[in-house]
Amino acid sequence: MFKKLSIVGLVAVLAVMFFVLPGLAQEKEEAVIIYFFPGGNPGGVYAARVYNGAALAAEILGDRVEMHYLWSDWNPQKMVSQFQEALAANPDGIAIMGHPGDEALKPFVDEAVAKGIVVTTMDTTLPQLEEEYKTQGFGFVGEEQYA
Repeated sequence: MFKKLSIVGLVAVLAVMFFVLPGLAQEKEEAVIIYFFPGGNPGGVYAARVYNGAALAAEILGDRVEMHYLWSDWNPQKMVSQFQEALAANPDGIAIMGHPGDEALKPFVDEAVAKGIVVTTMDTTLPQLEEEYKTQGFGFVGEEQYA
C-alpha cells in the first residue's frame, strides 16, 4: 500500500512535467499555467500525495509554472464543475481526475482542445477522450486500475 501511495506522488510530478516541458522547450517567457486536480481533500492520504507530487514539480520548475489546485472531495459532479471553472480561466493545461467519465467530461474537453488547452487525466482513465485527443497531448498518468 505504501509503495503504491509513493508512486502516486511520482505520477503527479510526471503529469506536471508533461505540461511544462514542451513550454520550456519553446523558451516561453511567461509561466505555464496549470489547473491541477489532486482528487479528494487536502487532508486525504491519497489526494495529499498527488498534491505533494505536483507541488514538488512546481517547486522544481520555479517561476516557469503557475499551479492552481482544485480539491473535489472525490465528487464527480464537483470535478465537472471545477473543470468548467478551470476552462473559463483559459490556462495552458488542465490535469484532471477521470472519475466523472468520458461522457460527462467530453463537451468540456472538446472546448479546451479547441482553445488550445492541453488536457490530461490522472488516476482514472478516459479511454474515449484519450483516443480522440492523444495527438493534441491528451494522455493518462497513473496505474490502470480496471483493466
